Amino acid sequence: DQTLTQAVQRPPVVGESLQVLAIDRLCVGRAASAQFTGLTLGSQVRSGQNTWNVVGIFEDGGSWDLAAWSLDYLAMTHVALDEPAEGLAVLDRALARDGVGLDHLRRGVIVIHRARVLLLLRRPEEALGAVHEGMRILRRTRDRYTLSVGLRIAADVHESLGDLSSAVTARTEE
Repeated sequence: DQTLTQAVQRPPVVGESLQVLAIDRLCVGRAASAQFTGLTLGSQVRSGQNTWNVVGIFEDGGSWDLAAWSLDYLAMTHVALDEPAEGLAVLDRALARDGVGLDHLRRGVIVIHRARVLLLLRRPEEALGAVHEGMRILRRTRDRYTLSVGLRIAADVHESLGDLSSAVTARTEE
C-alpha cells in the first residue's frame, strides 16, 4: 500500500501572487486525488511536521494553464528556499508542456521567471535571451502587472551584464 506521504514528495506549492509565496498550499493532479482517499479540494495533507492545504486540483496533461501555474509557483518556491537549480528544472518542465501558444501570458511569465533564475545561477547571457523572449510575449499581452515584473527582471539582467543604458531604460519603462 502506498501512503499519501510517499505520493506527495516535494509537493507543488501554490502562493497568493507572483511575489508572495506560501509554503502551506498544495495543488495536486486529478490522478493523485482519485488514487488517495481524502485528497480533495480544501483537505489537509500531513507529512511529518508539515501540513499542506489542498487549494487546487488540475488535469495533468489537460489544463496547461493551471498545471503551468502550479509548476511556476513550485519553481519560485525552490528559488525562495535557495534552490535555484531545482527551480530552473521545474520551469523547464513547465515550458516543455504542450497546450499553449508561443504568445500566451503564462508562457511569458515562466520565461521571465526563468531569466531571474538563470541570473541567480550566474548565467547572465542565457538570462538575457530569456528576457528578450519573455518581454516580447508580455508586451503583446498588455498585462501591466506582469509587464512591470518582466521589466524589473530585465533591468537586473542588463545591469549584471554591465549594460547600464538598457537597465535604466527598463527601469524607466517599469
